[in-house]
Amino acid sequence: MINGAATPLEINNFSSNHSGVVNYLFADGHVKSLSSSVDYKTLKALATRDGGEALSGDY
Repeated sequence: MINGAATPLEINNFSSNHSGVVNYLFADGHVKSLSSSVDYKTLKALATRDGGEALSGDY
């Protein structure tokens, strides 16, 4: 489970079988391994389309 309070029934429930990282697919087609310590709200903001969230490049 990623750092945060997602429930198994929530659409944005991020998980991985990789130890300490999650492979994250971005809309432009690139894949990045993100640390499991990344805040859940940040991951959720990355997963939304035009949600208006402001994110720094450090995730």
